[in-house]
Amino acid sequence: MEDIFDEIERQSGVQAHWISASLKPMSIDHKPADDFERRAAKEIAAGTPDLEAIEGDRYRRALAIPLASGCLGCHQGLGQNNKRQQFAGLVITVPLR
Repeated sequence: MEDIFDEIERQSGVQAHWISASLKPMSIDHKPADDFERRAAKEIAAGTPDLEAIEGDRYRRALAIPLASGCLGCHQGLGQNNKRQQFAGLVITVPLR
């Protein structure tokens, strides 16, 4: 997916990347990086499906992405059985120019 995100940005200027929401990030690249992303991660973990904001000359949207069992084996830890749905976030940033 990262390669696809890079190509989308190259072609259109639209940025997309993952953030960790309800579980610890497995990569430093997925740690929420700014106030919008930190707020989005907190709200997504609490069950909010999406969050939007306009920041200067850009529109930002964070979407809740439910993690399936195949994802949870690594992200939550093998043998862990949390009955609560876990989420990642997909953050999309669109230039408004």
